[in-house]
Amino acid sequence: MNTEHAAGALLVLLPLAFNALFFLLARGFDYPAILRRPTADILSRFQAGGVRLKLLWYGFMLTAVLLAPLAVLLGQVLAATASASCPRRS
Repeated sequence: MNTEHAAGALLVLLPLAFNALFFLLARGFDYPAILRRPTADILSRFQAGGVRLKLLWYGFMLTAVLLAPLAVLLGQVLAATASASCPRRS
């Protein structure tokens, strides 16, 4: 897989994964509305959510973390595209 394909795949998959995980957190944990509740309520709901809820949060976090390599890949693709399309002066 070359850089263009990796950047393209991440540009499609990351927003889909982010929205899917956000939907699951909203449905199962009442996120982000739960953040307006007292801390004790939030923590007890989080503990009651168990491993499934923790995995949802880790996946949600991972979609944000993967934006960094996406930015690097996209920069490489755009730089290569720009240098390939610009005629060189002698």
